[in-house]
Amino acid sequence: MSTISPFNWTPGCYNLKYPATLVASNVVVWRYSVDMTYILTGRRGEGRWEANRPILAHGGFVDPGEDPYETAVRELQEEVPGMKVEVDRLPFLLTPSHGMRYRWNPEARKAELTEDRAQDVPITTIEYWGEWVSGEPEATGEAHNLRWTPVTEIIHQENDWAFNMALIIPKLIDCFF
Repeated sequence: MSTISPFNWTPGCYNLKYPATLVASNVVVWRYSVDMTYILTGRRGEGRWEANRPILAHGGFVDPGEDPYETAVRELQEEVPGMKVEVDRLPFLLTPSHGMRYRWNPEARKAELTEDRAQDVPITTIEYWGEWVSGEPEATGEAHNLRWTPVTEIIHQENDWAFNMALIIPKLIDCFF
């Protein structure tokens, strides 16, 4: 009989090589037009955690031995190919490690913790800014319904973003207003 170790198996985590508390790195891709700042939003792919939920950032789990910045850049290219993006080396946000989802409340202008479980293990996320340079995003099985969404639309709509992505919105307000 084999023993299951949290260092080589985590329920729901692609079978796996990840420890019991996961670290993910994401990139929030922004683009500036003449009078508006846009964020690349989309929806999670079918058959994935949080399938079809809206997303503000693109990324994934940090592989063993991989630098979180390298993860963010690699995952962005895997999820949303077709663009050139300059990713800042310094992260702008480190989110709490738990498995619950946040909801954006535009009236209170804050992310509120819900009782909905987003995943079955705690995940700490490291968020990076990525400035769009050229090209257009291509949908993949990991992210679809991609569009450039005005920051003003994001902050004024109540939404159940995937995972803890609602925690990014106060940073959008700080940076773009």
